[in-house]
Amino acid sequence: MVQCANHPDREAVAKCRRCGRNFCEADLEEVGNYHYCFECLKEISRESRGAQHGQTTAMLILGVLICVGLGTFLFLGQLNNYIALINAARIGGIDALKAALTTAMILTILPMTALVLLYYALAVGLMEARGWSLAFALLLNCAVVAWKLYGFFVGQREPLLGFAVMIAVPILVVIIIVWNRHHLSV
Repeated sequence: MVQCANHPDREAVAKCRRCGRNFCEADLEEVGNYHYCFECLKEISRESRGAQHGQTTAMLILGVLICVGLGTFLFLGQLNNYIALINAARIGGIDALKAALTTAMILTILPMTALVLLYYALAVGLMEARGWSLAFALLLNCAVVAWKLYGFFVGQREPLLGFAVMIAVPILVVIIIVWNRHHLSV
C-alpha cells in the first residue's frame, strides 16, 4: 500500500502532477484530467497572479511613458512661445510682456499648457494604478482627438507628424488603460 504524504494511515489514490508526491483523495484536487495537491495549487495560483501582474505593470509603465512623452511633446511644441514671453518680460518688463501676450498666443499657450499638466497628472494616476485614471484617460484623450479632428475639418492645417501623434497616441493610451482596467484600484 502506497501511503498518503499527509496522512500515513491512509492509502494514496494518485500522485500530484506537479510535485510527484502520493496523496489520498482528501488531499488532491482534480483539474482537467490531472491531480494536484493543495500546496501545488496555491503555488500555481501565486505564479499565475505574479506573471499577470508583471504584464500589467509593464503595460501601465508603457502608458506612463507615453503620457509623459506626449506631455513633453506638447511642451516642446510651445517652447518658442514660452521663450518669447520670457524674453519679452526680461528685456522690456511687464509692459512688453503684456504686448507680447496676444490673443492668438494666449489661445495657443493656455490649452497646450493645460494638456501638458493633464497628461502628467494622468501619468501619475497610472503610476499609482488609480481607478480614476481610466475615466480621466477616456475623457482627456477623447477630447484631444475630437479637438484635433475638429481643427482638421475646419481647415486648421498643421504638420502631418504632429497631427498623427495627437490622434494615434491618445488612442493608444486609451487602449492600454482599457486593456488593464481591472488592475486599477479605486
